[in-house]
Amino acid sequence: MTRLRAINWKKCLIPFVIGGLIGAIALATGVTVYVQDHSLVSTLSTSSTSSTSTTSVTTTSTTTTTTTPQVCMNGNVAITFDDLTSGIPTGYNNINWTNASPTTATTNTSGYYTATVSGNKSIFNPGGTPMTMTSANGSLFTLYSIAIAAAWYDNLQLTVVGYSSTVVIANNTYTLQVFTVSYLTFRGYSGLDTVKFSTSGGTKNANVGGSGTQFGMDNICLSFT
Repeated sequence: MTRLRAINWKKCLIPFVIGGLIGAIALATGVTVYVQDHSLVSTLSTSSTSSTSTTSVTTTSTTTTTTTPQVCMNGNVAITFDDLTSGIPTGYNNINWTNASPTTATTNTSGYYTATVSGNKSIFNPGGTPMTMTSANGSLFTLYSIAIAAAWYDNLQLTVVGYSSTVVIANNTYTLQVFTVSYLTFRGYSGLDTVKFSTSGGTKNANVGGSGTQFGMDNICLSFT
């Protein structure tokens, strides 16, 4: 009887031991899987952070900001007349100037002051008669822009005609004011040897002392071909 009980006890113990071993193996497997999964998540997180950092650096390195303004839209230096001490010499900036004279306006009492947008000098058309610019060396040029204001009359009409060998290439009329500078940008004024600026009309501004169809002009942008 005693031997039979011992055998029965062993039979009961064996399944319990086997079950315990199986549970231990399952627990170890679960821990391993969790460690592997956690490692994978950590790797993915690190990879994502690295990618974001790389993108940020790339974006920063390819972003540029231009803070230096250009006087002329085409990148050329404008004719500002600030180096003149008296009249305009023949061939000044490769241009021969007719009925053009430098002026210095230090007080805001005329359109000459308004037109002086750089330095302390601009040019004007004495007597209100037409001003012409002609190539001094025979090279053709393109007129891009000017700064201009009427000297005494508001709503002064300015006609700008571009020529090539007496053939009219471009012809446009603009309205000028005394105390507002006009930045005129020209289209189609290319292949020129001469440009004529003519004025007419307008009404005298009550806040200025002079009269006539004169204008003040500054910062002429052009290039030669």
